[in-house]
Amino acid sequence: MKDQESSPNNIVRHLEDTLSSKCEGIHDIEVGIHGGIKGRFTLSIPSSYAHNTPRPLVCILHYAGQPTRFYGRPLLEQLYLAPLDHLEPIIFAPESLGGQWHSAENESFVMNILNAALKSFMIDRKKITISGYSTGGVGVFHYINAYPDVFSNGISLAGCPSGRLEPKSPILMLASVSDDIFSYEQIHKECAIANGKGYPVTLTSVSASNHYDVQSFSVAMPRAIAWLNEQWNRER
Repeated sequence: MKDQESSPNNIVRHLEDTLSSKCEGIHDIEVGIHGGIKGRFTLSIPSSYAHNTPRPLVCILHYAGQPTRFYGRPLLEQLYLAPLDHLEPIIFAPESLGGQWHSAENESFVMNILNAALKSFMIDRKKITISGYSTGGVGVFHYINAYPDVFSNGISLAGCPSGRLEPKSPILMLASVSDDIFSYEQIHKECAIANGKGYPVTLTSVSASNHYDVQSFSVAMPRAIAWLNEQWNRER
């Protein structure tokens, strides 16, 4: 018998009730998904949030590793929160349910949170973006292609496309020449091929010591957010 409590509609309704009860600030949220599995994510609501003013929505996908509770929160706080502050977005950073971000389980979790956020907050649907670091950066390419009508654009940090780079929405890639996991030369080559075919890809070099030098990427984030704001302000 189908578990009615863990059906997609009921999960979204539960998430909607949970999100709607939150006020300004940063919140660590845990919800039941199915079979006793708990899903966790961090939610940031700007202090200036008003229900009659549409806000951008940003999803942040964390890097690989053995997730600790609310594994996406440090990335949200250290890399994204300050540069995004002037745009006053709603931000959520899910904790991976194991495996890659493109797995069916993770995809369902991410999109259920997003759909609940759309119902719980006043969101500008032309200003929804997805970003991530390393494995999260790889995940950005999947979501941009799978949901081009949802995500207006994406920012991939220290990520590399797993296949041919053919995004359906604009993507900014921040990558380091010194990356010891993903080849910058290969990333540059894929971007050149994509640009030659007319795909909206922008590559920006970051002066980082290696793949794990998150701090150096934080220095480049204001440039990335300026690109994001420029994209959002264009007529679609």
